[in-house]
Amino acid sequence: MPAIDFAHLHARGKGAINSEEDYARILDRLSDKLGGYRAKRFHVHFARIEYTAAGEKAHRTFADTQFGPEFRPLARLIAKRGLEPVIICESQGTMAEDAADMKRQYTEELEKL
Repeated sequence: MPAIDFAHLHARGKGAINSEEDYARILDRLSDKLGGYRAKRFHVHFARIEYTAAGEKAHRTFADTQFGPEFRPLARLIAKRGLEPVIICESQGTMAEDAADMKRQYTEELEKL
């Protein structure tokens, strides 16, 4: 199963994920390369991340709002596109709370459709 770590992509790109369009480019590439089932069902690692010029410094919590990326634009795309990823929260120390927040954000986006 493909795995996408959005925090690491954000850090590697020195803050590259800032909008729904940024997430869409990543998901479109996944779809172009893998298509079908694997582009719909994949594995995600998600957390806010602190990074330096060398890359990842530390995973952060959702309360650490000075760090990205934001989850809501991804939640919106997952809902709009009918994707079914398994999402693992990698927040530092608040995994359960931040995972619940991700679920809440996704549910809100799903309800808007």
